[in-house]
Amino acid sequence: GDITPVPRNGLDPSHPVEGEAGIGHDASSGLQKDPGHRVALGLTAPAQMVCQGPDIAGDIHRRVALPIPHSKAAPQVQGSGHKAMGLAHGVGKVQQNVHRVAKGRRLKDLRADVAVEPLHLQMGPGQGVRHKLGRLAGLNGNPELAVDPSGVDGLEGVENLAIKKRAREILEDSSIVAAVEPLHKSFPYMDRAVHRMDDYLFAVSMYSERTQNTEIMNDENRMGWHQNNGMTYIYDSDQDQYTDNFWNTVNPLRLPGTTVVPVNIGTGTPDSSGYAQGGDYCSNESWVGGSTIGNYGISGMSFSGAIANKAKSTDGEITYAPNLKGKKSWFMFENEIVCLGAGIQNKGMDLPVETTIENRRLGTDGENAFVVNGEETNLPMKEANIKELAEHSADVSGTEFDGAEWAHLEGNGTSSGTGYYFPEEGTSIRARRARNTGNWSDIGTTEGESTQNYLEMWFDHGKNPTNGSYSYVLLPETGKEETENYAKAPQVTVLANTSAAQAVYQKELGITGINFWEDKETTVGEVTCDSQASVMMQEGKDGRLRVAVSDPTMKNKGTITLKINRPITDMIDSDSDISCRVSESGAELTFNMAGTNGSSVYAELQLKASIYPY
Repeated sequence: GDITPVPRNGLDPSHPVEGEAGIGHDASSGLQKDPGHRVALGLTAPAQMVCQGPDIAGDIHRRVALPIPHSKAAPQVQGSGHKAMGLAHGVGKVQQNVHRVAKGRRLKDLRADVAVEPLHLQMGPGQGVRHKLGRLAGLNGNPELAVDPSGVDGLEGVENLAIKKRAREILEDSSIVAAVEPLHKSFPYMDRAVHRMDDYLFAVSMYSERTQNTEIMNDENRMGWHQNNGMTYIYDSDQDQYTDNFWNTVNPLRLPGTTVVPVNIGTGTPDSSGYAQGGDYCSNESWVGGSTIGNYGISGMSFSGAIANKAKSTDGEITYAPNLKGKKSWFMFENEIVCLGAGIQNKGMDLPVETTIENRRLGTDGENAFVVNGEETNLPMKEANIKELAEHSADVSGTEFDGAEWAHLEGNGTSSGTGYYFPEEGTSIRARRARNTGNWSDIGTTEGESTQNYLEMWFDHGKNPTNGSYSYVLLPETGKEETENYAKAPQVTVLANTSAAQAVYQKELGITGINFWEDKETTVGEVTCDSQASVMMQEGKDGRLRVAVSDPTMKNKGTITLKINRPITDMIDSDSDISCRVSESGAELTFNMAGTNGSSVYAELQLKASIYPY
């Protein structure tokens, strides 16, 4: 039979849970720390063998092995390759991996493994299962695990004979239609979130006391210090944005989405292996994560520049920016992603704190139009070497634009480009058009020099800010005119942007998202929370209010109490261990958080009278 994911409740079927172990959900740290492909690979071959046997083996196949590539690997793949944020130190040799697979020429690295896993699992019983995995493998179109059909011939070795045969059967089966479905998936133990809509995929990469800022290993990814400082990725119809000489030419101190002090942290002295291994570390922060309702979600990261794990270098302790701290949030909806920063502070350093809005690779001529408030800009092209950028010896200054309300960057190829809306009055941004040259040997162990063009856009918080903030809205795959129209009638309202809470309301969807940063009672609008939490609410036209709550710190073994000052009659559905007390002033919900491991728990309330959208 077909696979039927068992949801935590009836509210959110996008989170399959397989029994108490949470396989396919967010309960297993071992699975969470792995993007999904390695774990699935370990299970696919045994599942294929046992599924030729009794029904119980088929049940193992369906309930244990099947959900892993679907819920773990699939969200991390877009278009032609595995998302760069999941490659860790492998970006140091990305030229010889990603681009080759992106063109469908070979199926012999990890992106190929992701595509082959569903084919291994397809060898088991059940027509419904085969159709589901045929869509997932994506060999009959160009979906989430898209592989050029000619790449099937690249599967060599006797172990792949059956896989090649099955792949060709899928290609020839017109009843199997490739599909890319919208979803939002948070990976609490990986400090990642993936948000996929019909026209784009957005991802954010964070770090905490549980995960590192990057992975520097075997002399690879030597300038990757800030890859998890809130780096954001936009995958649109420009499928080559993060492949083909991106990582060896992008300014490593201005990665999109990050808030950093532009410091070359270094990698330390090579150890006994002869390779540099330093420069990666955990932070002291635990509040990193988010919450989810259906295909929408929010994420947040409490960040600091203090290094938790000491001295990974043989020549002394590595330091970054010990007094840097702040709060960052992302609110991911249908057509927009709202990005907020608050409480940004630093001291004792002679460098500014910067939040990079965008650092996008341009066309070969570097002349993609960049428009601010309807006026096309004329930014000079500034040339630099990636080593000069890392050492801060190049001119990295930009042109300042005061009173920015919206901006648009022309896309590459068929892409409509990206729009940017600035909700705060009097916003000042800076932009720089860059032509960067770098060699793969600058960041890894392979050779190959390239020159690429970029558009950098950022907020300059100044040296040693005491309470910096920012707000901007990303509009992926959005044209210039559409961006201008959105700025005239935005669908989002920033409800709060402080170090106590960050919150956004999306009018069209009826969604409110709030990240509560403190362990004390905090009120935003009609919602009061007594603990650190990530909260989402969506009011439907049916008069029901859906509520999602998570504990991103993963430290709350007790409860989170949420007071909602709305006319509510009853709680009509919920996860277990949630209580609700209804009064004239609204409802008080108590969520037991022990064992939730950063995942969302859900309740559904009946409103007395819907005022959607309120």
